[in-house]
Amino acid sequence: MEVYEKIQARLNAKPMAPTRIDIALDFPLRNFVNCADCGSPLTGYWAANRTGKKYAYYECRGKGCQSRYKTIPRDKIELEFVERLSRLQPSMNIVSATRTILEDMWRAKEVRAAEHRRELTAVMRKTDVEIEKLLDLIVGASSSTMVSAYEKRILEFQQKRALCGEKIADLGRGQASFDEMFEHTINIFSSPCDIWKNRDYRWKRMVLKVVFAERLPYCRKTGFRTAKTTFPFKVLAGPGATYEIVVPGDGFEPPTRGFSIRCSTN
Repeated sequence: MEVYEKIQARLNAKPMAPTRIDIALDFPLRNFVNCADCGSPLTGYWAANRTGKKYAYYECRGKGCQSRYKTIPRDKIELEFVERLSRLQPSMNIVSATRTILEDMWRAKEVRAAEHRRELTAVMRKTDVEIEKLLDLIVGASSSTMVSAYEKRILEFQQKRALCGEKIADLGRGQASFDEMFEHTINIFSSPCDIWKNRDYRWKRMVLKVVFAERLPYCRKTGFRTAKTTFPFKVLAGPGATYEIVVPGDGFEPPTRGFSIRCSTN
């Protein structure tokens, strides 16, 4: 029933534009790295020379931006990103405390699921009562029109009841254990660079969302600018610590060495 409802909603919805074939898999940083000059997200695309050889580029397309349509080789920006990401290896000294927090969140989720199950069960009971009332009305109905109206309402209640039953059955179905979920999460927190280099596009996008609290500003001349990491990295780094990718100390001239990681105290 739930699948049927989704299909009907999809059929009755407005048509959506088809997915662009140049999006995603070849450009994991697309729309997650901003142009440092105008703040517009960088897009990615393939270009071919006269011989047909293809080259991958990122570029800004912000209106009025001085860097608009000025290409950045994909290998250049992604190698710089991997270099910065490799330095973000949070301390694991308080993993046990983090596990306790996650266990509390897990138990809270289970409590919410139990409450939802009780709510759905109550709705089913109320629906049964309404169906019984309508059946009594059908027995005493004096015209076929009234009978048809009551039968239509009964069908609606039966569909509602079936949907609730499916939702109850789906609660917890296919849910991984806490240990599996914890290991999955902590792997991203503890070794984001390894995951980035060895996993697929979906994992790479997950790393971006888990590691960084905001989009990464990128300058064509100087590379990545300061970017803040998410709260879990601050927690895993220890009390009062904040990991940031910072601009090199020699200003905005092309640096002779890479960026550095700063761990500051709040």
